[in-house]
Amino acid sequence: MGKSELDFSDSELLYTTSEEVEDGHLPDAIMARLVYVNVLAMDEYLPTIMSISYGQVSPLEAIKNLVEKTNPQEEGRSHCLEEIALPPQKSDRT
Repeated sequence: MGKSELDFSDSELLYTTSEEVEDGHLPDAIMARLVYVNVLAMDEYLPTIMSISYGQVSPLEAIKNLVEKTNPQEEGRSHCLEEIALPPQKSDRT
């Protein structure tokens, strides 16, 4: 299971994955799968992250684009994203 978190106060981006293990032991195969999932997630989302970082798109527009890209069969699904409350954008990017 994976999830992303973005702290708008300091722009920290965190991606985490988790796996339920028995007896506190994490077999090598499961560890390898977790690492692989994280690498695949970065391959998928890094272009979007960079487009936000360089001011090419707003965070909301980037999220809409990702939703439409990953769920093309559910057209119009991004309308629910209008309710996301994003903090004000800085106009003087340096």
